[in-house]
Parts: sequence; structure tokens; C-alpha cells
Amino acid sequence: DREEWGLRYLGECGEKRFVVERGLKIDLVKQGKDDLDVTSIVIDAESGEEKNKHPEQFECGEQIIVGELGAETQLCGTYQYNYERVKKITVTMGNEGTNDDVRVDICSDVDSLCCRAKLSTLL
Repeated sequence: DREEWGLRYLGECGEKRFVVERGLKIDLVKQGKDDLDVTSIVIDAESGEEKNKHPEQFECGEQIIVGELGAETQLCGTYQYNYERVKKITVTMGNEGTNDDVRVDICSDVDSLCCRAKLSTLL
């Protein structure tokens, strides 16, 4: 199963400019009894100024979240020091998703700037 969440779901996370040196820190968090097996996460972002914007992608590895109030933190890599705006998050899972609420916390790896977005109640 593959899910995509654009700006409509990201709320304030889509408007913040994150200072990024090595990557974005992602906390994928769920509440409830279902396990969640995520095979990949790709974060589409945009860096640069108004007239000189260019796309950037961050790739995160596999995450397995087990049981109630599960969470896993991961650094999703990039290659240069930038200011980034997250435009979309794509999550690919195994055959079974979860009926539990899922949210993502997105944080700069340079300073304490973070934001939280509720992705879906069904994943």
C-alpha cells in the first residue's frame, strides 16, 4: 500500500523552513494496538529562494512500529546544507496498514525547530 500526504495534510509543517545539514529528523508515531511496517518514506521538499527554488528529496529507511503508542525516530538524508520546506510525504507499507491514528514529527537536524502533522486515522 502507498499513501501520499501533500500540503493539505501537512498544515504548518508545509510552511516552515527547516535548517538542514545532514537531513530531516522524522518521528513516525502511532497510537493503538496495530503494528505498522513501513518499507520506505520519501520526503519531497523545496530549497532556495523565491526565484531560485529547486526540488529536494529525503529518503528514509524501513521502520517497524509495534504495539500501543509506538514511535521510531530516523534521520532522512540529504547531501548539502539547505533551508527546506516539506511539500509531500510518501509512505510505503507492507500488505497490512493500521487503523490507529498516525502522525509525523518533522525536525531540523541543526536547531530545535519541529512541527507535527496528523497523517491519517487509517494507514
